[in-house]
Amino acid sequence: MTYAQLNGAESRRRSEMIVETHGEVCRLGYLRIIPPLMRGLNEISLDYLASQLESVSVSASGPIASGLENVPGFVRSRVVARNYITLSQEFDFINRTRRHLGVNGLLYLGLRSSNKLDAIVKGTRKPSLSDLIALNDVEKTFFLNVLLTKDPYMIRGIIGWILERDEFNRVDAMNWIMEEVYPRSLQNVIDSSPKRLKEALMPKLEEARRFKEERMKYTLKIDWIKSSLYAKYRHVAPPRVEWLVDVGLLEREGRGKYRVSNLVRRNADIFSRLISQSKENVTDYLLAHVAPLFITYGTKAIKETVIGELLSTYKTLSQDGQQSVDLRLIEVATSFRLLENNHYVTTRVIRELLNNLMIVYPDKVLVAPGVDEGLEIVKLDIESP
Repeated sequence: MTYAQLNGAESRRRSEMIVETHGEVCRLGYLRIIPPLMRGLNEISLDYLASQLESVSVSASGPIASGLENVPGFVRSRVVARNYITLSQEFDFINRTRRHLGVNGLLYLGLRSSNKLDAIVKGTRKPSLSDLIALNDVEKTFFLNVLLTKDPYMIRGIIGWILERDEFNRVDAMNWIMEEVYPRSLQNVIDSSPKRLKEALMPKLEEARRFKEERMKYTLKIDWIKSSLYAKYRHVAPPRVEWLVDVGLLEREGRGKYRVSNLVRRNADIFSRLISQSKENVTDYLLAHVAPLFITYGTKAIKETVIGELLSTYKTLSQDGQQSVDLRLIEVATSFRLLENNHYVTTRVIRELLNNLMIVYPDKVLVAPGVDEGLEIVKLDIESP
């Protein structure tokens, strides 16, 4: 069974909330380094991977760019690098069970945007700090999709909160996220979870419901900051705020202050509808309505262009047709690869196109049942238009 088969199945079974994070994992850009580091490797040591991530990170040359002086989340030690490796498992860049590339790791490695990181990992390009942490517009769209599919309850709740204001400070965000969004997210996960997971999460929910009450007991700020509860607030809330900075929804306004970006304020209705989409529809809504806000010069992809990119993506993910590929994986990968070429297309359009190709070329386009009720492309052998 291949990576592309197993990863698609396991991704469908994952929880819809990242319950624990570390306060230093604030920069999504570092996760892009991991797929090139793991290319062609199986059962990789996570400690070794952390050492390689640290090595790449400390190799960044040049002074810190203006505006990045107080940015949190830089990888400056092995411990911080290891925390990013843990986050990469939560975001399915690394398959937690088998320690090879996960769904989003495969997706990112399939993007042309990964070429720059590949060169940095191979040592043929000397990175600047901006190379390691700054996302291009396609990457912002890609990571926004990762956030909405891997941590949906928390991210939707935070986006909903920022849509109601123009600016805010870190303290207000921490309190709101931990006392409103976090317990509500836990409840949502519990409501849709099997018995064993419910039993594991209920104590966390009961604790979270008392967060505000416990915080209000601290009359002195210094005592609150020294408390274990504040440490929990700091580890869970600030990284998520910073992730929204990375994907362009927020802007940093000095130390501990944030402003909602013009992109969001001018398109509040689109983002409001984005966070109301079902899990099944959120990626396509993002591709159809949010991606054009980032890639403003793009056009709707025509049929021939989609087929050409579909064949190219299949060749990449299947290792030249040697492996079956999870259908959902190739749909999403094709959509984002087309976005890199300034073309918009949804996964639904790609699925319909594949259905038509199976009718026209029944012996050359084969889809079969896969793992965990998924589907796999086992053959895609037609000429590019």
